[in-house]
Amino acid sequence: ALVAPVALDAEAVRDARARARAEIDAEEAAKVARRRQPRIESPITTAGVARRSSGQAVGRGLLLVALSGILFSAMAALTRAAAAHGATAAVVVLVSAVVRWSCLVVLLCARREPLLPPPRRRRLILLRCALGWVAFSCAAYSFGAMEVGDATAIFFTSPAWAALLGRAVLRERLGLFDGAAIALALVGVTLVARPASV
Repeated sequence: ALVAPVALDAEAVRDARARARAEIDAEEAAKVARRRQPRIESPITTAGVARRSSGQAVGRGLLLVALSGILFSAMAALTRAAAAHGATAAVVVLVSAVVRWSCLVVLLCARREPLLPPPRRRRLILLRCALGWVAFSCAAYSFGAMEVGDATAIFFTSPAWAALLGRAVLRERLGLFDGAAIALALVGVTLVARPASV
């Protein structure tokens, strides 16, 4: 007779513990869900933040493009100097590849990202690497064989060729404005670089 109430009390304690654990789990799940939900803001605030972040991205992009142009010009001058001291284009490409590879490995390890791309993308990335190797080899050879202004003018027309190839290969839209921008870019590159052949 005494065993039944004790068993009932133990069962009630187990039920109470299970209910308390379920309540705690529900509270934790609600906290996680609240953290994952996007914060609802007024359209005015959201538009202002979008404009600011878009403007910051464009500003950062312009700064990086300018820095890229400066570094590319320095690379062209150094390649020309190396060619003057007897370095072949193959040596320049090899040293450049080793330096780039080392920097990328350090960056990927620092960000804890895998060194190899996903298996389904490897063929495209290998093709891109092969094309990049050919392009850089041609650039390195041209910097040693031509005037730096001529080589730079030709190399900086690559965005125009990329747009034209995007239209031909990827069927991307290319309107009248785009065509005018490409022509203006080609003229601008020629005027800035002032190649000796013009």
